Amino acid sequence: MKISRYTIIGILFLIISILIFYSNNLDVFIRPVTQWILMGSSKGKDILFFALFGILIIFSQLLSNKNYENNSYSSKRYRKSKINSIRCKSSIINKLYKKCSISRKSSDFYLKLLIILFSITIVFGLILEIILRLNYNIGIFTIFVSMVPDATTTSLIHSHIFKAVLGNIITSAISNVPSGIHTGNSLYGNIPQIANLIVILMIILFVLTLLSLKNRLAPTRIILLLAGTCGLIGVIDGGFFAVPTIIGIYGFLFVYFDGDFIDYIFGKIFKNKKIINETYKKIYYYIEIARENPIFKNKKRIIIDLKRSIPHLILILIIILRISISILGTNPEYYEINLINHVNDLNENKISNIPNYLNNSYQVVSSNNINNNTEIKIASDYNEMELLNSLIKSLKNRTDAFSMSWNFYSYI
Repeated sequence: MKISRYTIIGILFLIISILIFYSNNLDVFIRPVTQWILMGSSKGKDILFFALFGILIIFSQLLSNKNYENNSYSSKRYRKSKINSIRCKSSIINKLYKKCSISRKSSDFYLKLLIILFSITIVFGLILEIILRLNYNIGIFTIFVSMVPDATTTSLIHSHIFKAVLGNIITSAISNVPSGIHTGNSLYGNIPQIANLIVILMIILFVLTLLSLKNRLAPTRIILLLAGTCGLIGVIDGGFFAVPTIIGIYGFLFVYFDGDFIDYIFGKIFKNKKIINETYKKIYYYIEIARENPIFKNKKRIIIDLKRSIPHLILILIIILRISISILGTNPEYYEINLINHVNDLNENKISNIPNYLNNSYQVVSSNNINNNTEIKIASDYNEMELLNSLIKSLKNRTDAFSMSWNFYSYI
C-alpha cells in the first residue's frame, strides 16, 4: 500500500506533538513560530496544534478520491450541474464511506455546515460568559478568576469556559499532567453545566473539518488544514475574539467564497500546470467578464466581487467588534475588584500592600462588604495585566474567585 506524502507529513506532525509532550527542549524552536498564530503560545497549545494538524492530514486522506468532479465557481455558483458519482479507493474505510450518503455531498456543502456550526459554537461561548457573570452578580465587562486549586481566568475577550470542560476531562483521565500544560479545570465548578455540550460540538466540528477537506487541491487544502487546526484550538482556548478563532473563521470563509481563485493564483505563482488547468475551467467565466468589463461596470462582476470580499469584510468587522468591546467595557476611573466567597476578610491595608515588585502600594479608592463578597475599587494607575497577576498571587488561599474590570487604555 502506497503512503501519500500528506500522510507522511501528518505522521511527522504527530511525532513532533509527542516529543513536545515529553520534553521541553523543543520549546525554544517551536514557541517563536506558534505564538504568532496561537495568541501567546504555551506547551499545551503547541501539542494541540501539531497533534490536530497531523490527525487532520492523515484522516483527510482516508476520504479522498482519485476520480471526482470538484465543486467550483462555475458549476456551483453560476450554473447548475450534476455531481458525478464518486469512486472510492479499495480500502475498508473508503468502501464504508462510499455507502454513506455523506460521500455524495460536495466538500463545499460540508464547509458551509462547518462555518455555520463554528459560528454558533463561538457565540454560544460568549453567551456562557454572560451567564457566568449573571450567576455571580458581577459586571459583564470583567475578567473572572477562579482560584481553587489554581488560578484560571476567563472573559468575553479571551474565554476559557470550554477549556475548563475539556481540562476537567483530561485531569480525570490523566493523573499527572506535565508541567507547562494548564488545563483550566479550576474554572469548571463555576461555569454553567450546559457548557458540557462542547464535547459533542467539538466532535462534530472535527468531522465537518475532515469532510470539507475532501478532494481539495493543495493550496486550499493547506489553508483549510491551518484554519481547521487554529479554529478548533481557538474554540477551546480563547473563544470568539481569540487570534486562532479568527484565523479559523477567516480561513473557512476565504476558501468557501474564493477557493477556486486561490488554487488558480497559487498555480500561476508556482507554475503548476495541473492546478492551472483544473481551476481555469472553473473560473474562466469570471476571467472573461473581468477582461471585457472594468471593475464596477458590470453587474455580474460586481456580484462576484462582493461575494469574494465577504471573508475580508467579516474579518474587519470582528476586529472592530473586539476593539469596541474592549473600549466600551473599560472603566478608566478605577479597577473594580469583587472578591467572591473569600476565606478571610481583606482590609484595605492588605490590598494596598500586594505588589511589592511595583515599588508602589495600590491606591484603594473604596471598599465595601456585601454578604460574603467584598467590592474593592483601586485607582487606575496600574497596568491591567500587572495588576491582575499581582492580585492572583496575593489572593491565593484567601478567596475562591474574584472578578476585575479591565482597562483598555492601560496598554497604551
